[in-house]
Amino acid sequence: MNRKLLAAVLLMGCSIAIAQTTYRWNDKDGRTHYSDQPPPSDARNVQKKTLGGQYVEVGATSFGLQKAVQDFPVTLYVSGDCATECRIGRELLQKRGVPFTEKVVRSYEDGEMLKKLAGGELIVPVVAVGSLVQKGFDEGTWNKLLDDAGYPKSSTPKPGNARTP
Repeated sequence: MNRKLLAAVLLMGCSIAIAQTTYRWNDKDGRTHYSDQPPPSDARNVQKKTLGGQYVEVGATSFGLQKAVQDFPVTLYVSGDCATECRIGRELLQKRGVPFTEKVVRSYEDGEMLKKLAGGELIVPVVAVGSLVQKGFDEGTWNKLLDDAGYPKSSTPKPGNARTP
């Protein structure tokens, strides 16, 4: 990776995505309520929606995928000058229907955080599956990480699977 280009990428700004959860339910009299707090235990027809950030809607995916997302969230770290390997890694995640967060290394702080995650190296792509981290793209290794975490081998990708904060 060109060091001058990496330095320029690291000096750019970064933003953070925040997820918001809302609930919809009916009370004992049939009235509909909306809130950002969980409903009371006697609520009926409870629906939970998470907006922003990484999310999987309840009922929209298999239980296995929901469990994998909960226990082993996937984050893909890329940079502006990583073309081929980052694209191929992203496509592998999308082909498998893996919901993931994509973080672009843009600032010095992002680079330092990535170095800590990647064992002192500033390399992309990096994929984190739960607490397990893989530096560089290797299709077999990435698939094994996803398989071990319980992600299905293929799934119908939902629009917005990749989230770039």
